[in-house]
Amino acid sequence: MRAIYHVVLNRARKTGLTPLQVMKEPKQFSILNKLSIRQLLDMYSKSEKPEIIKNWEDAKSIALRPGPDPTDGSTHYYNPNKANPYWADKERNPCWIFKVKIGNHIFGQNKDDAVWGTKETGRCYRPKD
Repeated sequence: MRAIYHVVLNRARKTGLTPLQVMKEPKQFSILNKLSIRQLLDMYSKSEKPEIIKNWEDAKSIALRPGPDPTDGSTHYYNPNKANPYWADKERNPCWIFKVKIGNHIFGQNKDDAVWGTKETGRCYRPKD
């Protein structure tokens, strides 16, 4: 959870967006593909399930005290057991830099990205096949 929060913070720093704006960008955080941030907050803050209450308390604690960045400045992450995005494939995107593996997730970024965003805004992508 802390690592993903740092990815949001790293993206926000690179783009000049707020963390909330980063999280609201389409198709960036799978938990938000079907829920709005408001629905997610309502679901967590109003739950009586012990595991959800613990996650909610952990999330609030991380937001208040994020601590050092365990991702080494990463702006992207994925779970290779669930997805293998083209942007993290060294052959299709030679600018991908692996930073660290935390749990089931791979964290990294694109080399020399001036702006996190799309190909048009400076991402180091090869065109899709």
